[in-house]
Amino acid sequence: SAAQVKKGSKLQAFGFSSGGLRLKMNNTTEETSKARNCVQIKSSFTISENPLTPAGRKSVYMQIISPDGKVLQTRSGNVVSTDLGNIAYSDRKEIDYNNQSVDIAIFYDLGGEEALKGNYKVKIFCDGQLIGSDSFTLK
Repeated sequence: SAAQVKKGSKLQAFGFSSGGLRLKMNNTTEETSKARNCVQIKSSFTISENPLTPAGRKSVYMQIISPDGKVLQTRSGNVVSTDLGNIAYSDRKEIDYNNQSVDIAIFYDLGGEEALKGNYKVKIFCDGQLIGSDSFTLK
């Protein structure tokens, strides 16, 4: 059935490493668990190989939900249509998917806003489906 094919062609994101980044003196970044130093949030992960998924350019969307339950957004127009309805997303990355597993990282720039302390949730969407999730804490 079409539903089974759709299920079979769904990508999976795994091997997550998500958290805050702080700026070092030499303008490079390094991981931080402290909210006050945080200038960016990064989530890196692997997208699974799947021979049933149509190959080609895909947009991978990262949704970060902050401790107060708000979705962090670079622009208020950042909305994507998914199986769960229209959702706000934080940032996205274009990939060329050729049915092989691919490692990617998506960055969200706080743009001078102070990060809240607490637990953050990260959700990754592709082809309109939730393909993986992660969480991390800033102190």
